[in-house]
Amino acid sequence: MINSVKFPISIITVVKNHKDGLKETIKSVVSQDFGDWELIIVVGSSLDNTRVIAKCYENEYENVRVVDQEGNGIYEAMNLGLSIARGYYVWFMNAGDCFYDSKSLSSGLAKIQEFKADLCIGGHSVQGMEKRRTYAYSEKRLKASVFAFTRRGACHQSMIYKRDSLIAIGGFCTEYLICSDFDSALRIMTIGQAVRINSLVSSVEPGGGADKNLKFVILEKQRVRKAHISKFMVIVVGLPWTFLALSKIYFNKWFSILLNARV
Repeated sequence: MINSVKFPISIITVVKNHKDGLKETIKSVVSQDFGDWELIIVVGSSLDNTRVIAKCYENEYENVRVVDQEGNGIYEAMNLGLSIARGYYVWFMNAGDCFYDSKSLSSGLAKIQEFKADLCIGGHSVQGMEKRRTYAYSEKRLKASVFAFTRRGACHQSMIYKRDSLIAIGGFCTEYLICSDFDSALRIMTIGQAVRINSLVSSVEPGGGADKNLKFVILEKQRVRKAHISKFMVIVVGLPWTFLALSKIYFNKWFSILLNARV
């Protein structure tokens, strides 16, 4: 059953044992120049007082709701938030991640509405770098066959979904451990409209699961491609793409070892 729409957008934040990150994310949300949102905080079983902090925000803001996650896994938590969301659109911003600036929410909403899209993907930056690293690409409509082979094509912190479209594809597939957002984007592209914009809309906290498991990400992405792209494309483009990506990881690893050995 799809919830009735009460807000233009629902922001869904998943958090577990990260009270400081939660504070930063909420600070980013409330600083947006667009204020007609609801924030759903999905709290996993935490050993610190993350839940206490979340409940404090729920008591302070009438458009903030806290829900406890009984199971495990980030995508299960994101699906839980989706199941109770009352926004026409949904945006997933995990604890520790932030909007890029105070206009990110309004500009992202304006673009997905302008293109009448089911999914809008913006650019992102990575926090904590000496030289701030950013990833943004030219604005255009997206096709699954092309997006499947786009390097660093998206992160879910920069994805704005039409809620009903995400629900129609079953939300996030929990069979994937890290790349279900990649899978959801490809599935939406096969049934609806997706667009990429060149604006930076999120600032992502480094050190997440994808950063720590690049080899696994590369292999799981190839598994996702097999589910959505023709066998010909998977073999002719996907296998070389995967091989080159893995080779780069091993090259960087051995280069770093040799460099340190010389020092």
